[in-house]
Amino acid sequence: MDSLINEFCQTVRERSIEHQKAVSILLENGIIGVAITVLRQEIDSLIRVSYLCSLQDSVKLTRILRDFRSGKKWPVTDRVMVDQEVGWVKLVYDLSCNLIHLTSFHNYNRNDPFLSLDTKTKTEIVNSLKKVHQYPYETISKEQFTPYISKVLEKIVSNTECYLKKIEKNASK
Repeated sequence: MDSLINEFCQTVRERSIEHQKAVSILLENGIIGVAITVLRQEIDSLIRVSYLCSLQDSVKLTRILRDFRSGKKWPVTDRVMVDQEVGWVKLVYDLSCNLIHLTSFHNYNRNDPFLSLDTKTKTEIVNSLKKVHQYPYETISKEQFTPYISKVLEKIVSNTECYLKKIEKNASK
């Protein structure tokens, strides 16, 4: 099982490094929409690692990791895993899904997609950014959010790494 865990954790870490490099390049070139979709990809890693940490059954964990290695489909949907998360994870997931799937959000160079969000979602985003990243505004817009994309990614990567370490620690017991 140690080799399965090591391989899985290494894959997740390499993916995170690639995401960080990609977001940097994308933001340098003003490609905001795709940068936000990378947040969604990193959330994908986070929710899977979090899900594995929540498992109490080592047989099930081993089966999932073996299936992962062989390319089989993950046994739980993203939505189920996201719904087990709290706060900002759901916000980032839902926001970034609007740019993964073809929606009016792709018009972001002509129309600020944050303007189309309901008041509750805007407030949740602002409050989350304030709590985690010392966001100074009371509102949210594309221009206000863009400088925080890298910071949000760093937070996701950091949380993912905490879960990876927990998985590795539990495996060594």
